[in-house]
Amino acid sequence: MISPAGYIPFPNMMPYVASRHGMVRLALSLHEELKSHGVGSTLVCPGQVNIGYFDHNDADMNCYPRVSKMFKTLEPEAVAELS
Repeated sequence: MISPAGYIPFPNMMPYVASRHGMVRLALSLHEELKSHGVGSTLVCPGQVNIGYFDHNDADMNCYPRVSKMFKTLEPEAVAELS
């Protein structure tokens, strides 16, 4: 599972963004290293999921109106059902 933060840098979320970016690069590197063996990797990026992240961190999704419009907020159960 990955979030838009793996692709888009957000202020006030440096540790989160760095870890998600690392996950994207790890998956892409794994793909390149293992594709000759028939092994692939998949990234699932559901967008914003209502898990309470913004309740416990300095970042505020209101600071990212463009992203809020691009990714509607999903409930965890809906993401699990689709994954």
